[in-house]
Amino acid sequence: MVERLFVIDTDPFDFLSAGLDELSENLSDMRPLFEGFASDFYKDEKQIFKMKTAGRWGKEGKDLSPKYKARKIKKKGKAYPILLLDGDLAKSLLRRNAPGSFLKIDRDDFQIGTTIDHGVYHMVGTKKMPRRPLWFIGDNTPLQKRWLRTLRVYIDKSIDGAFRTRL
Repeated sequence: MVERLFVIDTDPFDFLSAGLDELSENLSDMRPLFEGFASDFYKDEKQIFKMKTAGRWGKEGKDLSPKYKARKIKKKGKAYPILLLDGDLAKSLLRRNAPGSFLKIDRDDFQIGTTIDHGVYHMVGTKKMPRRPLWFIGDNTPLQKRWLRTLRVYIDKSIDGAFRTRL
């Protein structure tokens, strides 16, 4: 008795292999996604630099010390927004290509921030200045949630694009 062997010829499924190749290529160049992240980052920073209170800094957020507040009012005519004194740090985090702005977007790498020295003091705090982060990226932050949604849409579009013409 001859046993029958059931074989699937994979030739009809070449679309799967070709689609996966295209998907891999689409996802190996993440620059369009990273450009979206950068735009969103700058929008978020605009809100942070407008803050007049501890707001998003939560429990650790403190107002300006009375001594520094008086000095800032004397120098600038106003105490708020909290993070704004000479404007160099703000400019570097609000606009691409501004002095001190740092943005690196490659096929598989994304870095954004500032080269302004005193930015680090806001991120970590000092003995005289409470920590006032310049950005809120981390678990369950609004920025992270938006970026995850954007990533999902990007991946879905990449999948659709890779297989749309093949199905």
